[in-house]
Amino acid sequence: MKKASITKLKQKIATQVSKSANIRLKFAILATLHLLRKRYIGVYIDPILACNLRCKMCYFSDPERQKEMKGSLNRKEIEAFARSLFGYALRLQIGCGAEPTLSKETLHLIELGKAYKVPFISLITNGNLLSYEDIKSYAQAGLNELTLSLHGTTRNTYEYLMERGCFDKCLHLLEGADKVKKQYPSLQIRINYTLNEDNLADLTLLPQLIAPYTIDKVQIRPVQKIGESVYNNFSMQQLIDNYETIIAPVQKQLIDRKITLLCPSKEKMAITHQPPRKLDMLFEEFTYYYLSPKSWGKEDIDFRTTSFYTYASQRRVLQQILKAITMPNNTYQEKDANTTKKLNY
Repeated sequence: MKKASITKLKQKIATQVSKSANIRLKFAILATLHLLRKRYIGVYIDPILACNLRCKMCYFSDPERQKEMKGSLNRKEIEAFARSLFGYALRLQIGCGAEPTLSKETLHLIELGKAYKVPFISLITNGNLLSYEDIKSYAQAGLNELTLSLHGTTRNTYEYLMERGCFDKCLHLLEGADKVKKQYPSLQIRINYTLNEDNLADLTLLPQLIAPYTIDKVQIRPVQKIGESVYNNFSMQQLIDNYETIIAPVQKQLIDRKITLLCPSKEKMAITHQPPRKLDMLFEEFTYYYLSPKSWGKEDIDFRTTSFYTYASQRRVLQQILKAITMPNNTYQEKDANTTKKLNY
C-alpha cells in the first residue's frame, strides 16, 4: 500500500475513534445527570395539531394528512406535562410540525417553562397570526427564541411555497420582532429557510431582506421529505452545483454581520442516504420528548399522569444509557438520516 494511502487510512481511523469517544462521553454525562436528577432532556410540544397555512413542502398540504392532524391540548393537560417533565428539561420547543400560535395556551406554555426554570424556551411559527403585542407578551413571559419559518424572499416565491401565507404579514412580523428585541435584548430572533431548487435564487436576497432588522441566527436547511406533500422535488443537484456561487456568498454575508449561521457543507448536502449510527439515534431517544394532542408520552407511558423518574425507572433508562456506552460504534439504523424529528418547517 502506498504511503499516502496508509496516511489517509490512519486519519480515517483516528476520526472514527474520536467520534466514538465523543458519543460515549455524552452517554457518560447523561448517566451522571440522570443519577443526580439534573436537567438533560428536550421537550418538544405541539399544543395544537393545526396550521393556518398549507406550505407545499409540509404534510399539511396533503388533504389526507390534514384529516389526521386534529386536536389541541387544554390547560390542565399542559400543566400536567409541565409537572412531569419541565423540571428536567434543558430546552422547551413550542411548535414542531404544526402552528403553535393557533393554540390559546401558547402564552401559558411559555409562562410554565419560565416557572419551572427551563433554561431555553423556543417558539417556531410561520408568523402570519402574530402581532407586535403577541411577541411582546411572549418576551415578557420568558421566551428566549422566536423562530420564523421563511421559505422565500420575494412575494411570488414566498406565497407560492407558503400557500395561504402573506408576504406583507411576514415583513410586519420582522418589524414587530425587531421592536420587541430593542426592549428585550435577550430575545433571540431566528430565521429558518428551507432550501430547494425553486427558492435557491431567492436565497441571494435574504441578507438584503433582513438587513433592517436585528437577526441572531439563520438556518439554511435543505428540503426533506416529511410526508406526502404537494412539493416533490427533493433533488440536491442544483444546490450542490451552485454552492460556491449562491450559498457560500450568502453564508459569508451573514457571518460578516455576526449572525450565527447553521448550514450544511457542500459535502454533507451531497450525502443523501447515509443511515445514522445507532448510538446517535439512541442519544436522541434518551433526550427527546415529544408531546401533542395525539402523543402524550413514550410507548404506553402517559406523562399527564406519570412523572419523568417513574417512567425512567419502569423503562430502565439508566441501565440503557450505561449499556450504550459499551455498544459497538459501527451499528447503524435503517432510518433515513435525512429525516429529523425536530421539523421546524
